[in-house]
Amino acid sequence: MRRKDGFTIAEIMVSLIASVMLIGGVWLIYLMSMRSWAEGSRNAGLERSAGIVLEKVVRGVNGRFGIREADIGTVQVSAGGDSVTFMVDKQDPPTAWNSDDATSRYYKLGTLVMCDPDTSVSGDEQVLNRFGDVEELLFSLSGEVLTAKLVLTADAPRTTSRRLVTRMKTDIFLRKRR
Repeated sequence: MRRKDGFTIAEIMVSLIASVMLIGGVWLIYLMSMRSWAEGSRNAGLERSAGIVLEKVVRGVNGRFGIREADIGTVQVSAGGDSVTFMVDKQDPPTAWNSDDATSRYYKLGTLVMCDPDTSVSGDEQVLNRFGDVEELLFSLSGEVLTAKLVLTADAPRTTSRRLVTRMKTDIFLRKRR
């Protein structure tokens, strides 16, 4: 009489193949979710960077003396729309009789957004974007509204053929200062 203890070679092969397929599927799902997470994180960083750049244009590099504090009569957009120049009164509170006005400028330089907080001082320019390459920076003035459009791009993680793109736009309502 023969006993049937153990598994046959065919049963072992079938269970081994099924286990390898199951582990491979789990590994593939893990890799795809990590790639998706990395791309989402990079995209969120790109959007955050674009928001910070536009916030610095509106409020100023140090939170003061940005376009929102400019007199509407001093705001000038370049012919190509890639830079804006304006004057701010650095007196706190602003007064009409002092002479501490400074002319500031925001502009695109290669893949960077630059801020020159005082155009009369050489070498005080600052880079506003720390992450992402500037593809487009456009300013347009219509009445009392200055519109700033920014397009930032960055390479997608683990690939050289794809670029992540973030587009942002903000409207700045200008007013006459005293």
